[in-house]
Amino acid sequence: MKSISKIFFIILILIIVTLACTLLIKQLYINSKISQAIEKTTQIKKTPFTELYFENTENLPSKPTVIKNFNSVPYTFSFTIHNIEDADMTYLYLVQINGIENVILDSNSVSIKNGEKKTITETFLLPNKVDVKTKITVSLQNKNQSIAFWMGGQQ
Repeated sequence: MKSISKIFFIILILIIVTLACTLLIKQLYINSKISQAIEKTTQIKKTPFTELYFENTENLPSKPTVIKNFNSVPYTFSFTIHNIEDADMTYLYLVQINGIENVILDSNSVSIKNGEKKTITETFLLPNKVDVKTKITVSLQNKNQSIAFWMGGQQ
């Protein structure tokens, strides 16, 4: 009789251990699914973007320089395109002068690898005395982004 009760006791222990293991495995599975769901909903996603800015903004052309015996005066400025798009990009850029007339100064493309930047220098000529307020705009045509500065006219 004692051997039957020992066998019964061992079987009962095995059943309890099996149930406990099953419950533990099920709980671990549920916890991993909850962890995955939390990770998915709280994960920060990078938003790709492009930075477009003028270099040396303190020295952008602003007030016209009058030079005697010259019909026009050269002005220079630089702008930078910084690619943070998570992919290599080719940017189409347009540089315009908007004063009395709208003039396209430059229209070009530049390829920039992801994470890198390129600085482009522009030089343009304006009449010796600029009486009209003039806007110089740099646009990234394929990103719908632009930056501008003003010069001439009433400051």
